[in-house]
Amino acid sequence: MSEIHQHLNEALRKSRIVVWNDPAGEFRADFDSFEEDGVEKREVKNDEFARKFEALRSNPVPRYVLYRTGPVKEGIDNWLYDVELFYAKFSANKVDLAADVSGLPQDLKYLVPQHPGFFGDDKNRQALKAMLVDSDSAVDVKAKMLAVSCDASDHRLDEIVGILLDDSAKNKTARMKKIADSELTGFLFQGLQSIYGYDSVEPSLEDFALWLFKSTLPGHEPKAGHHARNARLFFGSWSHDIRHSQAFTTLSGDASKVLQIDKAIEGTPYTELLENLAFEVVDQKIISEMARLAAQKNLASKDAGNVLRHRRRSLWWPDYQDLYLAIEAGVALLEEVNAFQLQINSFDDGLTKYSQTWWRIDSLYRRFTYRVRKTEFGQPLEQLRDVVESHYSNKFLIPLNDAWQVRVDALEEWKSAVVPSQRDFFAKYVQPQLAKKNKVCVIISDAMRYEIAEELGSRVRQESGYEAALDAQLGVLPSYTQLGMASLLPHSKLEQQAGKNALVLLDGAPSGGTENRSKILLSVGGTAIKATSFRDLTRDEQRALFKDNQVVYIYHDTIDHTGDKLATETSAFHAAEQALVDLVSLVKKTAGANVSNMLITADHGFIYQDKPIDASDFLSETPHGDEFFFENRRFVLGRNLKPLHGLRAFTSAQLGLEGDIEIQIPKSIKRLKRQGAGARFVHGGASLQEVVVPVLRVNKKKAGDVSLVDVEIMQEKDSITTNQVVVGLFQKEPVSDKVQARQLKVGLYFGDRLISNEVIHDFDLAGLDKRERMVSLQLLLSKDADDLMKENVELRLMAKAFKTTHWGVYASKTLKLSRSFTSDFDS
Repeated sequence: MSEIHQHLNEALRKSRIVVWNDPAGEFRADFDSFEEDGVEKREVKNDEFARKFEALRSNPVPRYVLYRTGPVKEGIDNWLYDVELFYAKFSANKVDLAADVSGLPQDLKYLVPQHPGFFGDDKNRQALKAMLVDSDSAVDVKAKMLAVSCDASDHRLDEIVGILLDDSAKNKTARMKKIADSELTGFLFQGLQSIYGYDSVEPSLEDFALWLFKSTLPGHEPKAGHHARNARLFFGSWSHDIRHSQAFTTLSGDASKVLQIDKAIEGTPYTELLENLAFEVVDQKIISEMARLAAQKNLASKDAGNVLRHRRRSLWWPDYQDLYLAIEAGVALLEEVNAFQLQINSFDDGLTKYSQTWWRIDSLYRRFTYRVRKTEFGQPLEQLRDVVESHYSNKFLIPLNDAWQVRVDALEEWKSAVVPSQRDFFAKYVQPQLAKKNKVCVIISDAMRYEIAEELGSRVRQESGYEAALDAQLGVLPSYTQLGMASLLPHSKLEQQAGKNALVLLDGAPSGGTENRSKILLSVGGTAIKATSFRDLTRDEQRALFKDNQVVYIYHDTIDHTGDKLATETSAFHAAEQALVDLVSLVKKTAGANVSNMLITADHGFIYQDKPIDASDFLSETPHGDEFFFENRRFVLGRNLKPLHGLRAFTSAQLGLEGDIEIQIPKSIKRLKRQGAGARFVHGGASLQEVVVPVLRVNKKKAGDVSLVDVEIMQEKDSITTNQVVVGLFQKEPVSDKVQARQLKVGLYFGDRLISNEVIHDFDLAGLDKRERMVSLQLLLSKDADDLMKENVELRLMAKAFKTTHWGVYASKTLKLSRSFTSDFDS
């Protein structure tokens, strides 16, 4: 049913007779097509009296529509004047009709002829009517007309502009054409001028976008204070709105090229760019400067952490996080190496110091190298990479193990008074649990060295209800898989076999492979399984496995499988990262199988240097003897081996092994020359990185014990006197494994209406000093706050509900708006 028919029916419901005057005859088609039960239609053709008589006297029951065209005389000269007065006069004047359908009040009907393109569309009129309220001004109505033209759900200018900028980024013009057809283009750009300060002799959406990005640069802000404030508010909310992220990055890239931002910021110190989230080239500039300063050792860890805290809000963070995190790790490594004091007073002293503190340098080197190799943009880090490699190898790894070798050379027997032997693992850690009738899961990750286990412990503790404590044990020599794996099983005697495969016997039985290990464990009510096979079991099958066995050994092989091959050894640290993910998953699956006691350990550690190994790092001498059974980069097995200066020789008895096999190991971190074998990732020798083997004791509790850090509002004043509000917040505790970082969104509200920008901040500070956990954030009042003088508003800290996108109130404080007129001039 057409709008005219709807209005005509409405008139007929109120009056039996309706006189429809259509002087120009422009609605004849609507009259002809009108059909309604119980309604008679008559066209008046200079027979007004006859039609009036028919409607009033001849047939008074049906309702009548008397339609006439041509000019209508005034007053008593109009023969239907009395009918119009007593019954109803219907006018289909397009202006009145459009105004009525749109819900416009009488005093705003003049908008219809000003915007015929808008009001000529029935969908526009109906949509506008649904948005109008009685208090709307002409500006409000035009804003809502804009919203209708843009298919926007809200008539706020920032919402409309966000939609139009999305179109601009995609080269779509339909909405702007609709705005032009609705005669609203001028109104749109007047709004951009009056609210944001945008002014151009040839205004366009593309020009506005360019102006907006330019306004983020120092010296190019809008001149008037309130314009600058509104522009900053819009830009901040737009840039962080996930709905517009793709458009924002596209338009930013266009603006960056046109404005030559790379040249504009070339001489700007990176510290002045930390808050600029407008351009990708800013991240590139910051990274380049940080990397250069880090390579010169002129960047402190605290400063690097501050940069990351700012730049995590950048839309380009996912693209550049590996670079940022590499720099952070590199800076921390250089500081640790600079503070490294090498003094090893005894064999036990070396083991203790490495397991307590020195492992951190290996950890930082792994994290640095992993990020460098993972990023697609490694060039900015080339100089820093060289410095890190040089410091790690020449000022830590080599000096450490040269000094350690002195203590190794002095040994008569491979054992420690303070660190238990790997050979005693079962007796020390597993047997006591079995004696208590506890189920035990032992996870052995091949080549998971001590520093990786330290990080694994942290990740496990971050899971709710889990505890993890790390111990060190002295790995067996040679530090290779067959011997290390065997030493972790229950046994009395450990024997190194003669032969090319370097196999190991446990109490005379073969120990290699899952099947042989299961046979050995059978004697203590246990079994062995590969991690891949365990993961493939259903939850019920995993539970059945532990129900049928007191102890289950799960063998995980990601690091050694990757690092021990020439073709993949440079991916060793990537494999370590994957291993950490795998092992946390295995812990949770094991706990899901109703096992609360877990032990995670390794067969051996390893040495890894990412740079190509120099010729000087290889042993110049070639081992040989009467019988020569086995050789890799870090050890040889045989009988009557010839003594060489660069090799440390051990008998089986000195290493706690059965038999008469002799073992020779290159001193410090030297490698043996071996055709076709990898040289960056090696193990088998006696370096601290190879022989300090972890034992991570994991326990699952029923109750959750992980919480998010608490944040307190420290706002001294209860009033707001300027458009810029500095909010003081205090992170009450340092973050740790069990007290984790919290992300909050901070803003000012009047009821449910946001009247400022919103700042998202990560409270992740780990410092013990309370002063270091004080945070200041700046909020800018929007124009929506202009009419709230002397009103109470609410400072809200909003937290995201777990696994949702919903933000709920975490904390709040009531403040009073008490701005003076001078605040209108605040920038």
